[in-house]
Amino acid sequence: MMRLKRFSYLTSSQKENIGSNYYKKPDGVFHNVESVFSVGLLTLLHMDLNIYMLFRKQLGEYPLLKKLGEGKCSVCFFSETSDGIPVVVKYLKKKWFFLRKVRLHTEINALSKVDHPAIPKVLGVLNEKYVKGFVMEYKPGKTLADMVLEENKCFSFSETVNIYNKTLDVIAFLHGNGMIHRDINARNVMYHNHTISLIDFGFSQNAVEKPDRYQFDFARLANLLLFLLYSDYHGASKGTWAEQLDLTAEQMVFIKRLFGLLTPYQYISEVQNDFQLYFLSAI
Repeated sequence: MMRLKRFSYLTSSQKENIGSNYYKKPDGVFHNVESVFSVGLLTLLHMDLNIYMLFRKQLGEYPLLKKLGEGKCSVCFFSETSDGIPVVVKYLKKKWFFLRKVRLHTEINALSKVDHPAIPKVLGVLNEKYVKGFVMEYKPGKTLADMVLEENKCFSFSETVNIYNKTLDVIAFLHGNGMIHRDINARNVMYHNHTISLIDFGFSQNAVEKPDRYQFDFARLANLLLFLLYSDYHGASKGTWAEQLDLTAEQMVFIKRLFGLLTPYQYISEVQNDFQLYFLSAI
C-alpha cells in the first residue's frame, strides 16, 4: 500500500508550492494526500479484532447491516434500531489501546456537547469485552472524498463555493461553542441534497484553553478548498496551486491567510466575511 505524507506535516514552503502533483491524478482524478496508510506490524496489532468482527452480525441490540467505511482507527456500520430508525455503529480498532480509549471519550464528549443539524448526535455507548464504540445518528450522503475519488465528481466553482460556505457555517458554530475540530478534510465532510454534515470528532479539542489552535482548523479548511477546486482542474500538471488555479488576487490572499502564509486569520468570522466578499460574490 502507498505511504503518504500527512498534510499537517507540510512546511509553510510546501503549503505555498503544492500543486496538482500534491493531488495525485490517475485517470483524471485528484487524490488528496492527507493520510498515512500503514501496513505490516500495525495491521497485525488489530488483526485479531478484525477476525473477531468477521463473525459478528450484531453489537448489543444493533445489527451490523452494511459496512459504511473504515479508517486507521475505526470502522463504521449502518444499522437500525428496533423501531427501524437508521443509525451508525462505530467501533474502534484494537491498536494503541490507550490512544483508542482517549479518542473514543473525546468524540463522545464532543458530540454530546453540541446540537447542530449538520453534526450527528450520540445515541448510545457500546462497551463489550472486546469491542469499544458508540452509536450515533445516521447522516445520509457520501463524503466529498468518495464523490471525487470514486465517482469522478467534478465540483463546479459555484458548487464548491456553496459547499464550502455551508462548511464554514458549521465550523463557526463549533468555534462559537469553544470547540476545534482539528480534522477537517474531504473524508469527514458528507454531502447530500445540497446539505453537508461534519463527522469524526476524535481529534477535537477545547478552543477556550488553546485559542491559537484555531489556525489548525483554518489550515485544514484551506486544504479542503483546494481539494474541491482541484476536482474540476484539467490543466497543466506543473506549477503551484496559485499558478494552476484560475483565482483572483484576493482569492489567493484568502487561501494564503488560511494557510498562515500571510497574516493569519484570528477568528472564523473573519474567514466567513472574506469568503463572502471574494468567493460568494463571484457566483
